[in-house]
Amino acid sequence: MRLSPDAYSHIIYHLSGLAHGKLLLILEGGYNHNVQSVGVHRCLRILCGYKPLPITLLETPKASTVVSCLNCISALRGYWNCFDFYIKANSKRRSWKV
Repeated sequence: MRLSPDAYSHIIYHLSGLAHGKLLLILEGGYNHNVQSVGVHRCLRILCGYKPLPITLLETPKASTVVSCLNCISALRGYWNCFDFYIKANSKRRSWKV
């Protein structure tokens, strides 16, 4: 999985609300020191209470990835209220662009 530092900081931001601010971040890898330092900076910003920076798409997601995400949302929507803002009618799914 290829995840940008900004995308990772968004995950940390949303997890911090679920974990009531109790998070442990562990560094792994270090293959690209420039990217790693940006990622650490972005995550520390979140832990200090700042909102994450906007995400910019580095590349278009694969159609199969989008379909998998939508299928997961469809399966979990009945159990998790956080997915209530997605389209509820299965017939409307056909209009989603993949």
